[in-house]
Amino acid sequence: MTQAAESQSVASRSTDLLDEVRESAKVGQHAAAEALRIFRQTVDEAIPDAVQPLRTKIVDAAIEGRQARRRAVHVGAGRSGIG
Repeated sequence: MTQAAESQSVASRSTDLLDEVRESAKVGQHAAAEALRIFRQTVDEAIPDAVQPLRTKIVDAAIEGRQARRRAVHVGAGRSGIG
């Protein structure tokens, strides 16, 4: 295999891997959003309207936790050269 062909092959594999990582991240984001929607629905059904501030606080805490995890993943990806 020539050096040019080998470089092209490595670049192609790198591009494919990057595409897979991006697709995986997108699927993960959609799954997390769906899990959060189900969580909110469950909280809304389990806690009466009379304690709305508590419901809001619980859901907000879950959202903050999700955002913190997304930031941590993004920072980690940036360090590895993926993001």
